[in-house]
Amino acid sequence: MAMDDSLYIINAGKQICEPGYAFGPAVRDHYLIHFISSGKGRYEVNGKTYPLSAGQGFIIYPGVRTYYQAD
Repeated sequence: MAMDDSLYIINAGKQICEPGYAFGPAVRDHYLIHFISSGKGRYEVNGKTYPLSAGQGFIIYPGVRTYYQAD
């Protein structure tokens, strides 16, 4: 099957993270969009750390090493 530049959703869901939950460091092979509906945490990419709270979000790009953690 040939791939094109179309957008395909491969996963959708909701997760309630316990304080201290973390993922990474990891490199994905797809885009991933996270939206924070409550609580706070941090996102690390390219040597920078970004504090996050409810109402914010972040995008993970393919091929980029990232880490995120819930507070």
